Amino acid sequence: MMIHHQFNHARSFCIALLGSTLAAIASGADWPMYRGDAARSGYSAETIPNQLRLRWEFDTGHAPKPAWPTSDRMDFDLAFQPIIVGDVVLFGSSADDQVYAMDGKTGAIRWRFFTGGPVRFAPAAWKDRVFVVSDDGWLYALSVADGHVIWKHQGGPGLEKVVGNERLISHWPARGGPVIWEDKVYYTAGIWPSDGVFIRALDAESGKEVWSNSETGRMQMKQPHGGAEAVSGVAPQGYLLATAEALIVPTGRAVPAVFERNDGTLRYYHLQKNQQRGGTNTFLTDGFFMNAGYLYELPTGEMVSQQGVGRAVATPGGVVRADCRSLIVSKWKDIEKIDRKGQTQKLRSLEQEKLVPLDGEVSEFIITGSEAVIGSDGQISAVDYNGQRTQWWKQSVEGRVLGLAAGNGMVV
Repeated sequence: MMIHHQFNHARSFCIALLGSTLAAIASGADWPMYRGDAARSGYSAETIPNQLRLRWEFDTGHAPKPAWPTSDRMDFDLAFQPIIVGDVVLFGSSADDQVYAMDGKTGAIRWRFFTGGPVRFAPAAWKDRVFVVSDDGWLYALSVADGHVIWKHQGGPGLEKVVGNERLISHWPARGGPVIWEDKVYYTAGIWPSDGVFIRALDAESGKEVWSNSETGRMQMKQPHGGAEAVSGVAPQGYLLATAEALIVPTGRAVPAVFERNDGTLRYYHLQKNQQRGGTNTFLTDGFFMNAGYLYELPTGEMVSQQGVGRAVATPGGVVRADCRSLIVSKWKDIEKIDRKGQTQKLRSLEQEKLVPLDGEVSEFIITGSEAVIGSDGQISAVDYNGQRTQWWKQSVEGRVLGLAAGNGMVV
């Protein structure tokens, strides 16, 4: 499924392309979170049908209203990002504060739910429900079937309001996009460290709080400029990521902070060390995380290499990265290096294997099985990037593609 928009247009469109038969839905897989999973990999093992056709379009009537429209490093809400659960397509809107649930076969609206502020992040699905955060400061657990509130949780300590993006929003807006690991859902509230920042872990079934970290908003820290120290802290903005041990929290224009997933203890936040590096675009791969084009060791947060700022996908055993009008396919390799003391060190390294030329500049892409589904200006296409490296399908669209999801026989 694909959602796209242009800022100079007054609308945003959701377009669904389905396989020629519905048999694919029975054997397919969901796309339950932004970029498919808790690693934000952008990868699915499911192969899309080889005869996709346009099934429906939905015009929201509103263009997205990003929180940081002039920032090229905070792009988490440039489009209404979709997820796929069974035959339902869901997304939230920063323009009209709603969550939409669409019938994947027909495009009909099954239900809508109003929050008290802009919805800047894709929902995250678990069993019979989806979790949604809003600038009103709440996390909502909504029924996939009809959108009723199963439970909700307030992220900040009170109901105070402030003006943000010409809207009245919570003093502690929920700007940490929800992520699910096993039976826990994680989100954050608060973006101004001096006013309090809250990292929350909740039981997905009951909504009961498992742990909360409210201590990382006011810390004595070394700052990026000149090595000075000041009281500041973690300012969550972006989609959270999770592994069995770690919770990764993007912090807007800076590098992510990493917490222990089981109890919320801060593992590290290397603000000063990374100077001006950082952004919200983050994904996990093979014991590392990629943030704004740089590769970091997950256990320590040490930067190991610069890869490039193009959109990227974590695949089994490697990474595929877009570079203007091509895809760069790299694989993880074990290499040996001699350190300063003459000792042999074994290191993991990404090594380029192939370059796949394309006929247009990539604005977003995901990988489904052996195909790369590529969005660009005015077009979505599928490329067999591993085999013949040929484009075998394309569809014209209006605007620039900025969001993609694929599952259960659908591309949106």
